[in-house]
Amino acid sequence: MKNKFLIFLIVFLVCGLAVFLIFRFWDRTTVKVTVENSKPVALGVASDSSKITNVIPQSFPTDFPKVSGAEVEAAFENDGQPNVVWTANMDTSEVVSFFKMELPKSGWKISSTKDIAGGTVFEVTKGDLIAQIGVGKDQERSKTMIFVGIQKAVPTP
Repeated sequence: MKNKFLIFLIVFLVCGLAVFLIFRFWDRTTVKVTVENSKPVALGVASDSSKITNVIPQSFPTDFPKVSGAEVEAAFENDGQPNVVWTANMDTSEVVSFFKMELPKSGWKISSTKDIAGGTVFEVTKGDLIAQIGVGKDQERSKTMIFVGIQKAVPTP
């Protein structure tokens, strides 16, 4: 179980970092992350349907708690699965407390929480959805970064 979580965490952090770097340094061109066996294997130009915007995708669950005052930095869908990056002018501990309190109220079950290198990573579930949430400090801009990636659970045989 520990190894599975560690692998998930590494994949999550790599994907989150890739999204952040793409948004931060590229000019909002289209980008696609190719994933095989739950591991990112390629990063490149994608179809027009995968453009990075600052608009939350329609496929993002409407009942997912959103931090008040947070601004969308980047949003895109990868194979129909929504990913959103927000920034907030709050301390990371306030954002983490918000999610710990509000996720269960919205019917999301917190499967795991891990504090890593000044940030926190959550895995939460609701029905057939799994969400990964990363909360950390952008030291350069003195803001808290919030990454949320949502995917459909893959049934196990």
